[in-house]
Amino acid sequence: MEDVICTFCGSVCDDGEFDAEKKKVRKFCRLGSAKFSEKERIKAPMVDGKEVSYETAIEKAAEILANAKKPLLYGWASTANEAIRLGVILAEKLRGVYDQCASVCHAPGTLAVIEEGLPGATLGSVKNRADV
Repeated sequence: MEDVICTFCGSVCDDGEFDAEKKKVRKFCRLGSAKFSEKERIKAPMVDGKEVSYETAIEKAAEILANAKKPLLYGWASTANEAIRLGVILAEKLRGVYDQCASVCHAPGTLAVIEEGLPGATLGSVKNRADV
């Protein structure tokens, strides 16, 4: 398979190659190769730590979401825009919360701007405080 999309990091490279018959990586970066080749990698859907069919996993996920009072739909950072759109629609229908991984990275900076404002200086301040 050529032009395989790798979602293991934020680069979301789309030029990977994978041999589906041999289940071997042919062309990925070091991170992608390591993740695809990892022996402990989860390769099938799981419910309560046990491998199940995709149908069973989807049914269980639907049951959990239907019974949740305010579900958190989290992840999405290396996901296609179409999937993100559907995730937002699902969160709205479930009256849940939609969030993605970038909030962990960017939230502290955003909170700092909200609480303290944007840092800045006038050109006069820069000139008067310069060591040159």
